[in-house]
Amino acid sequence: MNIGFERFKRRLRLGATVKSLLFGLSCGGAASAVYIVIRKQMAISPDLWLTLAIGCGTAVLASLAAFFILCPSEKKIAKKLDDDLGLEERVQTMLAFREQESHMLSLQREDTNDQLMKASLRAVRYRHPWRHAIAPILAVTLTVAAIMLPVREPAIPEEPEEPDFEMTDFQETAVLDLIEKVKASGMEDIPKGATVAVLEALLEELRTAELKAGDMKQTVVGAVVSVNRIVSAANTNDECYTAMNGSDIQMMSELGNAMSLLSGIQAKGAVDRGREALKVDEVAEPVRQLVKEAERVLQALEDDVVETDAAYVTVSNFAEALRALETQLPQYTRGWAQDQLDDIFSKLATSMNRALMQQHTNKEAGDMVVTTLMAVFELSEEDIPAEQRPQNKPQQGGDQDDKEDEEIKDAQGGISDGELLFGSDDMIFDHYTNQQVKYGEVLLDYYKTVSDKTLSGTPSPELEQFINDYFKTLFDGSDKENDGN
Repeated sequence: MNIGFERFKRRLRLGATVKSLLFGLSCGGAASAVYIVIRKQMAISPDLWLTLAIGCGTAVLASLAAFFILCPSEKKIAKKLDDDLGLEERVQTMLAFREQESHMLSLQREDTNDQLMKASLRAVRYRHPWRHAIAPILAVTLTVAAIMLPVREPAIPEEPEEPDFEMTDFQETAVLDLIEKVKASGMEDIPKGATVAVLEALLEELRTAELKAGDMKQTVVGAVVSVNRIVSAANTNDECYTAMNGSDIQMMSELGNAMSLLSGIQAKGAVDRGREALKVDEVAEPVRQLVKEAERVLQALEDDVVETDAAYVTVSNFAEALRALETQLPQYTRGWAQDQLDDIFSKLATSMNRALMQQHTNKEAGDMVVTTLMAVFELSEEDIPAEQRPQNKPQQGGDQDDKEDEEIKDAQGGISDGELLFGSDDMIFDHYTNQQVKYGEVLLDYYKTVSDKTLSGTPSPELEQFINDYFKTLFDGSDKENDGN
């Protein structure tokens, strides 16, 4: 092939290569820009290395594809040279007969080569150069726009509009009924009046205020918290527990634990054990220590409770009676002293039980209000502040409590209804059904009956008979079975 033709051939194919590279880079930049835009519209920051990988990969593939398309063949080069240089198909003729040899063909080739060598490389026209500028311009524009485009903020799903709260007849009737139950309960007058006032204010607000469902819940939760605080202010059992807990005298420590649990049974047991500890020949020193400890407890309670509080008065009367006995001990016999102690401790047990019963009644009424409000207005335990939720207090005590716990554990049968674990699975005789049943199957019914009746205050003769029947049923059930009843 003659030198002139090769000269233009290299020039045209170099141009095709440059165009292909330019097109490939444009495609790579455009692909990267598209990736950036898509990621930003998805509210995700583009990854730099992935952006470069997409751009480079697209550029290489697009350049190769463009080169295969744009690279001119020798025939196309020959035709272009004839057209642009006005050689009247000389180059095409030379290319068509390059495999043949003759004198005329040699002259033709030399003449064509001379013409090509004389022609300037710039004589070959570059038609429509603006077309090749479209891709780079679009790529640069798209890349700049993609870089300038901010990352889209994540779409926040619109929460459905909270419905308005409208008090139902059932809810209104339930609150009114609850108010009447509180008024009829054995709750102390001051906390009772305050609790009724809270419920009446709640009812009025729910009737008249324009509330959303969430606002209604907060309003009811506020009432629950208020009732809990009213009961807490009226009951002094926690303050008594704090003052008595850890006492060097076991009876006082056990009384504190009983106060914390509002357990009259535990209080009676503590008093009985305290009385047994004084059945000694010389009681002067133990009585003096007990008086000193009672006075310490009273002093600790001075800033936390009023002097008319039943628990405070009980401890005060106990200390005063022991103080009086202490002054008379040298004048009387051991038998007389023990009789006096029997009377003093009997009064302590009775008064402490009465104080605990009243505080237990306050708590039962408060719990009734709270549980009813939660049920009527569909509140879950999570809606109530953690410190206001019902909590089971652990027992605090010494070796005697540990011994009692072991005895209880030995008696536990472990029967369960899926939610509660009962203390025994013994078979007892239920006089309501005249059948032998498991203890756990009737315990909740018995407990509900006792709770409903004690809520009204001082036990009636009917309640006393019911309790007697209850324990008679528990202890004598096996005898009834053996007797055939």
